[in-house]
Amino acid sequence: VAVTARQLLTGKAGRLRIAFTSGATYLLLPRLIEAILRALPDLDLELEEMSSQDQFRSLNANEIDLAIVRPPRTLQGMKIIATFSEPLHIALPQAHPSAQGGQPVALEALRDETFLIFPPETNEYLHGVIKGLLSRAGVVPQRVHYVRSSHGMMPLVALGLGVAIMPSAAGVLKVDGVILRPTADDGAQSAELLILQHPTSPNRVLPTILGVIDALDREIRHI
Repeated sequence: VAVTARQLLTGKAGRLRIAFTSGATYLLLPRLIEAILRALPDLDLELEEMSSQDQFRSLNANEIDLAIVRPPRTLQGMKIIATFSEPLHIALPQAHPSAQGGQPVALEALRDETFLIFPPETNEYLHGVIKGLLSRAGVVPQRVHYVRSSHGMMPLVALGLGVAIMPSAAGVLKVDGVILRPTADDGAQSAELLILQHPTSPNRVLPTILGVIDALDREIRHI
């Protein structure tokens, strides 16, 4: 009991509540959890997937300690702990001509395709990033289907219902019939994930966790 009390007082044990957006589950969240538990094996972790707005509300209410979100319009008083970026790739049906050969794909070559795109109502950030990428390439999709997540898009791409632009980390899903290719367009934008905390959080374990995140940030800033 004395050891446990000392661990709690020094931030070596306790509870850490992390909320995350679905896009973090492919690479960032597993790496983060692994690093945290390696440093603090006695830590009690609570994990919950939430929308970005729910994460802000929960941070303000001290219901969570860390939030992993796509960049919002405003930080609403939150502190950025780390920023991770990942390139955007194009998901193509395996039989698509542009999927062959392993080369980067020019968006202009896809101007006649149906696109699967994140809806602005639920993913304003990625929707805006992808629409901007298409606009710079001079591509106006002839038809658009809105799909909420990369793991929802992948099976639809495999069925040939369209092509999609998504963060490259979604490639860990390895859906049969889907090929991910980088874009050949200059200045292609990356997608970012932020780790946020409330600047006045009382959680004693956070200083130790922030050190773990800082080391992870230096190791895998680009995921």
